[in-house]
This record gives sequence, structure tokens and C-alpha cells, in this order.
Amino acid sequence: MDWLVRNVTYRPHCHICFTTKGIVQFRFAHPTPHTSEECRKWILLEDYRRQVQNVTEFDDSLLRNFTLVTPHPEVIYTNQNAVWSKFKTIFSTISGLIRYAPVFRDYVFQSMQEFYEDNVLYMEIRARLLPVYELSGERHDVQWSVKTYQEVAEKFVETHPEFIGIKIIYSDDRSKDVTVIAESIRTAMGLRTKFPTVVAGFDLVGHEDTGHSLHYYDKALMIPAKDGVKLPYFFHAGETGEPVGISRGGQWESF
Repeated sequence: MDWLVRNVTYRPHCHICFTTKGIVQFRFAHPTPHTSEECRKWILLEDYRRQVQNVTEFDDSLLRNFTLVTPHPEVIYTNQNAVWSKFKTIFSTISGLIRYAPVFRDYVFQSMQEFYEDNVLYMEIRARLLPVYELSGERHDVQWSVKTYQEVAEKFVETHPEFIGIKIIYSDDRSKDVTVIAESIRTAMGLRTKFPTVVAGFDLVGHEDTGHSLHYYDKALMIPAKDGVKLPYFFHAGETGEPVGISRGGQWESF
């Protein structure tokens, strides 16, 4: 996350907005991004830094918006709902940075570099593959994103030959309606057919205790089998601290 602040937010055409809900948003655009009800004013970050008295303190404050780290987590995060609220805000904040096409490529490479420095030689990542955009506003589809992961990984291996590679577990949010997830599963099937060495399978992500159970999606999850397509599932239970809840039930459903 430090790289996002010290590198990405210093790039040309990076704009910042403080929403009506107090959430920080970013967008690369030339000229200024379109305003909305939430983002009523975009400011070029280069200009904004000239106005602040202490740039280091400002950058440190940005970093605090990019991470869950806090001096007193037991006070701030009293339950999973509090953690997830902050977690989703972080995703919203950094989304406008990492979904900018030039940054997206560098972000994937930087991620591999940091994992490599931690002695990780193979990566499987869950990714929702949200649209990536250009400075002009042009948006790329999921196939472009998968292809970019593939190309960046190949480039990384050129200078790190012992690195095995990366695979994507295409994912969608378990809060969504079954018809939406059914379409995402069909998308995953198509991606795995076109990129069999890159796309590993499919999973559902998001807050498990407030999201739908796997049973809710049973008909959608059976689509690959009915169509005779092999689509591996990588179901996981990420929150098991509570004595009862969907996350624990999700473990049994996965089995």
C-alpha cells in the first residue's frame, strides 16, 4: 500500500475527491473527471499537495485510508461488521488507482515483486476483474484483464526465472442475486476455456455472515456440470471467529 501512496498518487492526472460520506476517492483523467452526487469536486492531487502544509503528514493520512492497521484495533474493530465496513471502504478508495490501465500493469508486477521478496514463487489470487479504464475513459473487459495478468507474469519470469507463475480465481460477491452470479459463472467458464493456463476456477467473496449461503446459489453452481464444462471451485470460509454463522455453515456446504 505504501507503493500506491508514494508512487501511484504522484503520477500525472491523478485526481482526488472527498465524498459527502467522508470517503477518499481517486481517478485518473484529463481533463477533470466527471462529478457526481457523491464526488462533487475533483482536485488534481499535484495541486492539492501544493496547498497542504505538511506533505509527509498528508501522505501518511492517505496510507491510513489504504489499510486496516490501527494502534487500537480492539477499540475500532469491535466485531466483524466493523472490520468489513472499513475493508469495503478501502477497496472503494484504492479502486480508482489500481483500475487505471497503466497502474494496473505496474500494480500486478509490483505485487509479484513483493511476494517474490517474501519467497513466494507461485500465486493464486481471487480477483473480481472489475473494468480497467484508460485516461480517455475507455474501459477494458475481463478478457483484457486476464490477458494483462498473463503478459505481466511472463515479463516477470524473464527476470525471475525461478518464479513459477500466477493463476486467477475469478470471483464475485456473495451478496448478489443468483441470476447475477449465474452470469459470472458463465463468464468464468468462458475465461477458463480461453485462458486455461491462467484461470484456475471460480469462488464467491465478500462478507460471509451477511452474504448468501452456497445453497442459495446451488442452481447457478451446477451450470458448468450441466453444460459439460469443468470449472473448479475454490470455496473458502474466511471468518470463523464467531461461534455460529454462515461462515461455519459455508465450510460444511463446501464439503
